Amino acid sequence: MKDFLNKNIKRIYLILVLIVICDILFFAYMNKGLSAEIMYWPDQPIKTTMTAALIILMAIYGTLLGVILMKIRESAWVEAIKKESRSVERAEIETKESSERIKLLENKISTLEIALKEALKEKS
Repeated sequence: MKDFLNKNIKRIYLILVLIVICDILFFAYMNKGLSAEIMYWPDQPIKTTMTAALIILMAIYGTLLGVILMKIRESAWVEAIKKESRSVERAEIETKESSERIKLLENKISTLEIALKEALKEKS
């Protein structure tokens, strides 16, 4: 099931978006003849607005708010990914440095072993 979702996630999102858009347009069409009374501030006259326009505007505002919130969350994810990649790079560099140190020490030991063998041969 997980593989199916990973492969078809864009299609699923597209289908969901189309369903939501169709729902918004359907409710706007069904309420095209109705009007809604809105009071923006207390003690102000009541404004009369078409309900269909109100539904479409609320859908647009909701979409914009959703996009803004997702961008904020996405930027947090990007920062977390950058921090993790930096820590992985540091760990790789430390591993390379330690392996280079080990090789250097092994070379020094082999050089000292050769020198010791030659010194022992000269004494004998």
